Amino acid sequence: MQASFLGHPNTSALQTIDYHLTDRFADPPGLTEHLYGEQLVWLDHAILAWRPYRIASEISVDDRDGPVLGVFNNIAKISPMALKTYALIIRRVPDAKLILKYGDRYSVTQLQDRYRREFAAEGVLPHRLDFRTQTESLRQHLRTMMSCDLALDAFPYQGTMTSFECLSVGTPVVSCCGDYYAHRATSAMMMRMGLHQIGGK
Repeated sequence: MQASFLGHPNTSALQTIDYHLTDRFADPPGLTEHLYGEQLVWLDHAILAWRPYRIASEISVDDRDGPVLGVFNNIAKISPMALKTYALIIRRVPDAKLILKYGDRYSVTQLQDRYRREFAAEGVLPHRLDFRTQTESLRQHLRTMMSCDLALDAFPYQGTMTSFECLSVGTPVVSCCGDYYAHRATSAMMMRMGLHQIGGK
């Protein structure tokens, strides 16, 4: 008997895997079973268990000058629609800036230029984008997250560790909840912790 667990929020597509461990927030019963080759096993508590870093309680930041939003997800998770949505949010808050950070990935000039073009096409000028181009220490990484008033999640493929880290330093996360685990990883954890608020358009 074999079961899949964590690391890949989707079916393994392997006939040799019998079960997939999940929870009712990540995979709502009755909605996602047809997407898996495995039989789903819903854990009573939650699919994810994570303990905040000890230094999280020691992190502090100076007062900010104007609203600061942040995107910290793996660049591969950020869809074109997500970029358009980020731009829409930034455009509606005229004095806000957006921090874009994921290790040293934003040190690539072509990526910066692409994002500047895509945000400019949506009416957001380049000076409002703050690309973080160097890998930070864990302490500085958490300080950067804490410096944001709001973190914007990736979608449709949501974040996991980045969302945990933001929440651990008190930075709220806005996420677009989908129908199954890959599209509701952040949403599921926030629902499980009672931190969610459901909003409309």
